[in-house]
Amino acid sequence: MNNPFTLSFGKIPNNYIRRPAVSYEIVNSFLGDNPSFNSHIITGVRGSGKTVLLTEISGSLKENENWIVADLNPEQDMLLSLYSKLMEEKPLKTSLKKVSLNLLGMDLSLERSVPDKDIETAIEELLKVVKKNGQKLLITIDEVANNKEIKRFCSSFQIFLRHDYPVFLLMTGLYENINAVINSKTMTFLLRTPKTVLGPLDLASITETYEKTLSVEKEEALKLARLSKGYAFAFQTIGYLYYKSETKSIDAIISEFDYYLREFVYRKINEDLSVKDRLLLSKLSCDTPVKTKDLIDNEDFNEKSLSVYRNRLKEKGLIDVSQHGMMSLSLPRFDVFLKNYEQ
Repeated sequence: MNNPFTLSFGKIPNNYIRRPAVSYEIVNSFLGDNPSFNSHIITGVRGSGKTVLLTEISGSLKENENWIVADLNPEQDMLLSLYSKLMEEKPLKTSLKKVSLNLLGMDLSLERSVPDKDIETAIEELLKVVKKNGQKLLITIDEVANNKEIKRFCSSFQIFLRHDYPVFLLMTGLYENINAVINSKTMTFLLRTPKTVLGPLDLASITETYEKTLSVEKEEALKLARLSKGYAFAFQTIGYLYYKSETKSIDAIISEFDYYLREFVYRKINEDLSVKDRLLLSKLSCDTPVKTKDLIDNEDFNEKSLSVYRNRLKEKGLIDVSQHGMMSLSLPRFDVFLKNYEQ
């Protein structure tokens, strides 16, 4: 039998633990007759499930005949890609055949090639048809990069909104990339865009999944769930390793678990950290949460600088500050990784 858990990023796994409250909030905000927001950002640490959630939400709207969903690659010409994808939509093709629409000297009902002139104008002509059909367009961008293509596209998206076209934007990205895009001069609308930071999965759901899928007692399933700390990638990795293990014990998989965390995720996370980021994280590498006041020593951190790094690491999804006045590491066995890195 194939392993029911997966180490692949992005695809919806067989043992997928949904975040119904998050997905409902985003989908419901888009479905309203007069939505408060036409865009939403999903962020979180690597391996937290951003892409899977994006796939789930876009998939649910694709099933609605009133919605068109266009998935765009942030490394390509996104306006050109959007134009091409809209031209492939069957409902749009049907509508174009029923109307006389000559855009920039080109019959869009017959041609799929790109107009020689302004691509933004070409897209607007298509959006007029989308609106006339009573449809809505969801544009998804996975793993936003701070590049000229994103900035150019977002500038055009603002124009589409100003012209009252039924367009919606759902993006995912790491904190640092999202932050860089938001703080660009021409991206002011993103400052007002709601942002969801993905936290840990529900431990009770993880426990139940392990209990059923791995055929283990609830006590053992709970130990495995706690080892994962609710981190989506860890949840899949633990299940994957335990399923294929002959001895079926935590001790038997822990070394390989550390390896997968290190090579698939933690090395890359570490590359994006500053020296002070690592210093603060190393001070949290212990079994219990640390009091915030105990970290203020005026040598490495004063009250102001600690607040800056605390907030940044929290937004990156690397520390847990849910207990008032306390801090701890969010990711499973990240303390082990940091200690090995320092050595």
